[in-house]
Amino acid sequence: MDAIPWKDADELTRHAIELLGQKQWTEALDELDLALEQDASSAVSHFHRGVALDELGRLDEAVEAYQAVLEIDEENLDALNHLAIDLHHMGRTSEALVLFEKIEKIDATYEPAYCNRIHVYLELGDHDKAEEMFYEARLYKDECPKCFYNIGCSLADRGNHARALFCFSRCLDLDGPHPEVHLRLAESYRETGDLEAARRHFAAALKLDNSNVDTLIELASVLLDLGRIPDAQARAQAALRLAPDRAEAYVVMGKAYAQAKQFARAATVFRKSLALDPTLPHIHFELAKSLMAMGDLPAARNHLRSQVMLGPHTPESLEELGTMLMDARESKLAAACYRRLVNLVPDSVSAWQNLGVAECSRGRLELGILACRRGLLVNPGHIALRHNLALALSKQGELTAAIQEVDLGLTFVPADSSLIRLRWVLRIARIKSGVLCVVPTRWRQTRKPIDREQAD
Repeated sequence: MDAIPWKDADELTRHAIELLGQKQWTEALDELDLALEQDASSAVSHFHRGVALDELGRLDEAVEAYQAVLEIDEENLDALNHLAIDLHHMGRTSEALVLFEKIEKIDATYEPAYCNRIHVYLELGDHDKAEEMFYEARLYKDECPKCFYNIGCSLADRGNHARALFCFSRCLDLDGPHPEVHLRLAESYRETGDLEAARRHFAAALKLDNSNVDTLIELASVLLDLGRIPDAQARAQAALRLAPDRAEAYVVMGKAYAQAKQFARAATVFRKSLALDPTLPHIHFELAKSLMAMGDLPAARNHLRSQVMLGPHTPESLEELGTMLMDARESKLAAACYRRLVNLVPDSVSAWQNLGVAECSRGRLELGILACRRGLLVNPGHIALRHNLALALSKQGELTAAIQEVDLGLTFVPADSSLIRLRWVLRIARIKSGVLCVVPTRWRQTRKPIDREQAD
């Protein structure tokens, strides 16, 4: 009499496992509940019930299911592994790490736990631990695609894109095409400057998941960087058909119009994206560029001021923003940008040079002189900085000191025409007793960061 219920429970569990393989999570869960009504002591049923609950996003219940397994079999490695993953996702990471360590003590060859520990350490930002786990895992399974993917993400987060590319490529070789892996490859190729390779992998990811709006937008952006304006517009339009309110897609469209010198259309599209999402990075800057190209300087200034207030303020964005502000004759705000920049990269000669230009342009010669001197501490042979320092000193009436700076600059580059010309003008001015001549030369501003090897 007892044999039939036991058999029925096993059959229900086997059927549930088949349903899980077909991604029919709810149906599988129903079968497993029926099986457990007949045999509540089945660790296999409890475990697969946890798997179904995981897929349905019911983590609290999944945790209870795995704990039920461990009450029956306290050293069940699969249950410990899944329980640790869920605890991490619920923010109970310290408990998850204790469970991973327990798995290693029970069976150090249980490789899946190493994969998940790499992922946990990656999310914690502990990249050294993640790499340590990666090499430990390879002692037991040399070619694990999940391990290669996770450590690739860690390397990419650290900016080591060359090694990340190897790991992501190895993951594809071992486990076949996956959209996420192609996306990671595309991102790393873009970071290394290989835009064509990035385009290919974004396209490959899109082929596997053709309704992914984020991938469409990223592909459109890369196509734009490659100068393929019509293709970029086509991808951005495809993204907008799927998601009409995606502000990022409008940004790409606006950049495409701007690149085609259709600045009025670009400004209209940028305003649309701004209305949809006022927090978009650099949107005020992009709109200001188009407005300046249209000659609408007052409106451009307003958006540049907004960009200064909102950020984000990376070194690259501060350099660009400062240059735009100088072009818009907003030297006070440009100086503020350059002050932030020198705080972030104090060894950047171009940042000190541009800060000096901005301060002098707004009449604050003392601060401009200080900025020039600070830049020359980084690179004493920087001719443009030496030129600007001499010019600022001359405007303060310190002609002798200005000539000394020019002479010092000529010891580094004896044939520099700008310094030779400036020295001649300064000497004439000094000869005219009691008269401070307006030196007929221009401030020299660096629009792009100077090569660090030259700066050093």
